[in-house]
Amino acid sequence: EYPGAIPLVHVDLYRLEGPSDISTLGLEEYFTPRTIVLIEWADRFPQILPSDHMAIRLEYGETEDIRLLHVSGTGPRSIRMVTTMQRNLSKPR
Repeated sequence: EYPGAIPLVHVDLYRLEGPSDISTLGLEEYFTPRTIVLIEWADRFPQILPSDHMAIRLEYGETEDIRLLHVSGTGPRSIRMVTTMQRNLSKPR
């Protein structure tokens, strides 16, 4: 957990065996509108995710120094956030 104006929690699910391992983490307490929870390997246990969440996927580009970032929302709040990000990133600098 990283404190700040908006607390950030990082969770890595790679080594977990099953749902019983997840219940010991107490993730539900972090799923609040004022906390960012970054979960690596969330696709292994999709049942733990809130219904309205943002999914971020990284993939390799054409060369080893290029990464592609795919961001999507799964509910009203996260879709608004993705739309705002897209709008802000497309503005000329």
